Amino acid sequence: GKDVNLIYRCIHERHHVKLDVDFGWEGECAIAAHIMSFTDNLLFKQLLFSEGLGQVAVRLHTGEFPDYQKVVLFDEEVIHCMEKTMKNVRNIRCQNH
Repeated sequence: GKDVNLIYRCIHERHHVKLDVDFGWEGECAIAAHIMSFTDNLLFKQLLFSEGLGQVAVRLHTGEFPDYQKVVLFDEEVIHCMEKTMKNVRNIRCQNH
């Protein structure tokens, strides 16, 4: 419901500050990968991926979030590919600081 979404949004936004990333695509990818790293459950990862990146992709494309959110369960391979890519990006960022 609305309260659960608000709690999730607060946690999500806090991680933008913690990871020092923007609200563009790269920042959202970093947040999604970070939050997904807290679980090994594939379904949870799929839900977080859909919420974190699916909704943001719509916002970046249309300029606003959709009125009704839909969950898309991306294939396990997509999830693992994103996690691997973002791990490499984080390692590069750490080496450059």
